[in-house]
Amino acid sequence: PVPPANPALATNWNNWGTDVSASPQRGDVIVVRVPNSNSGGHVGWCFAVDATHVTLLGGNQSEGGRVCLSRFPITELIAARRG
Repeated sequence: PVPPANPALATNWNNWGTDVSASPQRGDVIVVRVPNSNSGGHVGWCFAVDATHVTLLGGNQSEGGRVCLSRFPITELIAARRG
């Protein structure tokens, strides 16, 4: 599917593609809550997932805003979408 309008806004990915939140896997677009943040969440590509965490490949996940891998608790999952 066509990317959402304003793809830089994480919440715009919440309804893109097909909902696969019950079983996210590598390559899916993931939206997570960011604890202690007023943002609508964070979006990235699923690099790995296990029973407790999802590892995302994305930008602005660390000091300096570089692209890197970051782990988030699976309990913070807002959406997992597949195109």
